[in-house]
Parts: sequence; structure tokens; C-alpha cells
Amino acid sequence: MIQPQENMKKISVKKYQYCLFIVLMLIMTNCAKAPEVVKISPPPPQVEVQPTPQPELTPLDRWQMLVRENRYASIDKKLESVNEFFNQFEFAEDLFLWGKSDYWATLIETLTKSSGDCEDFTIAKYFTLRNLNVPDESMRITYVMSLKSKAPHMVLTLRRNSTEEPIVLDTNNNHLSPISRRQDLVPVYSFNSNGYWIAKKEDGWDGKRLGDPSKLSLWASVLERMNQSKSGYSDG
Repeated sequence: MIQPQENMKKISVKKYQYCLFIVLMLIMTNCAKAPEVVKISPPPPQVEVQPTPQPELTPLDRWQMLVRENRYASIDKKLESVNEFFNQFEFAEDLFLWGKSDYWATLIETLTKSSGDCEDFTIAKYFTLRNLNVPDESMRITYVMSLKSKAPHMVLTLRRNSTEEPIVLDTNNNHLSPISRRQDLVPVYSFNSNGYWIAKKEDGWDGKRLGDPSKLSLWASVLERMNQSKSGYSDG
């Protein structure tokens, strides 16, 4: 005969076994389930930051940079930089630019148009070098005849010192040459802000002074317009 105490023990064991079975079933069920997929939102696309476009430099801006960068340069560096700067400008006839058969532009007018002819570029070189503290007495704007083109031409000549022959700054040539190497050019007359001369080849392109530069009406007009605008001798 089974005692009540033994029956209780059997019931307890069965309950324990049943509970263990339930736990095992739950574990097996959870293990059989696929792991829950965690959805991660992709990061927002990065917006590419475009650099702020820099405004294009005007010819006047580039001229001001030229003057600042060459203020204390050697005389040779000044001559080379100024000659090459204006030789890059586009050639255009006076009739097209100004509606006149012959017109000599001021420095600012040439920079504004960024074009001109040999007279305009030579005058612009002259005043740019004045801005770079090259003395007026060492320079002359020289009217010449070109033996190659059989046409009148204008160049800037500069004497670096009293013992050397003048150097030619030509709108048709970036190379700076002494006058003795420019046999293709025949000087006719020369001028600057202080005088007007007959230019003779046998005198080293120097010659007899004919008087005040006001004798040249086109040159006098350039000086007058530049004095009125006060724009010829300042780099801003």
C-alpha cells in the first residue's frame, strides 16, 4: 500500500518534470525563430559643398597686381613683366575701338578696352613703368618705321644708365633688345612728358630737342585727359 507521503513525492517529481519540459520547449521554440532583423536607416546623402566661384580678374585688377608685385623688382624684371603684360592684349584698330582714324588712348582707356594698337600699348607701358618708379628722363616713346612691314610703328626705348644704349620694348616682340640689334627699325622722332626730339639712328636714337611735348597734339591730348582723370600715376 502506497503511503500518502510517497504519493506526494511522486506528484512533486511529475510537476518538476512537467515544468522542465515546458521550459525546454520554450527555449527550443525561441531558438528556432529567426533573429529579428534590425532595420537601420541609411545615412542621409552628403551634400557636396561647391566652392564659391571667385570673380574673374579684370585687366585693371591684373595691372594693379603687376604693379604691386614689381614695385621693388630689378629694372630688368620690371621691363620684362610690363612688356609681356601688354603684349598679351588684343590688337585692334583705332577706327574699330574709338571710331577715329588715329587716337592715342590713356593707360586707363587701354586697360578698360583690354585692346588697342602699338601706340596705345607703348603709352600704357610708359605710364606703368612710371608707376614702378622708373624715371621719366630714362624713357622715350619712339616713332619708327619698320623695314619689315614698310609701315610706321611705335616702341618704347629705355636707357638703364648713361653708358648703355637704349633697350627697345616692342609690342611685336617679348624679347628686349638694344637698339643696335633692331636694324629693322628706323627712328623718326621720340618724346616723353618733358620733351620732343628728332630721333637719329646715327646718334643712338637721340637727337635735337624740338621743344615741349605739347607740339604733338595727340600726345598732349593724352596728358590732358590723364591729368583730368588723375588715373595715370596710381595703382589704386
